[in-house]
Amino acid sequence: MTLAADALLLGRITYEGMAQAWPTRGGNPFADHVNSITKYVVASQPVDTAAWDPTVVIPGPDLLDEVGRLKKADGGDIIIWGTGRLTDALAAAGLLDEYRICTCPVIKGGGEPLFRPASTGTVELLDTKVIATGAVVHAYRPTAVP
Repeated sequence: MTLAADALLLGRITYEGMAQAWPTRGGNPFADHVNSITKYVVASQPVDTAAWDPTVVIPGPDLLDEVGRLKKADGGDIIIWGTGRLTDALAAAGLLDEYRICTCPVIKGGGEPLFRPASTGTVELLDTKVIATGAVVHAYRPTAVP
């Protein structure tokens, strides 16, 4: 899943939070891979790209053109961590190939919704994987552009 990716796409707020923790993680194949691939952060304000290298800033108005270019380029998968306006914009433009939603066996009793109220669309189930921890990953393909 993530190990096949060579690009990580994030919104500014998600990037800033992840950049505080991930650079110090390592020593396992997953963390080492995530830290080594290029992070693309979509932002309309300045971002400290030195916090989590290598990072490239995509100005908000250039999102669709830049993601279209990345998708056409040679390389591995592009993954997105987080949800929100970024995934909604890509889905609306037909640039989102797949949702992978992981459900972890933890009952929290609250939290943020998985999708924003403005998120719309239909999906087709592609795959379901159960991980040894009890987490379940569902892969869905968008079937209609919102």
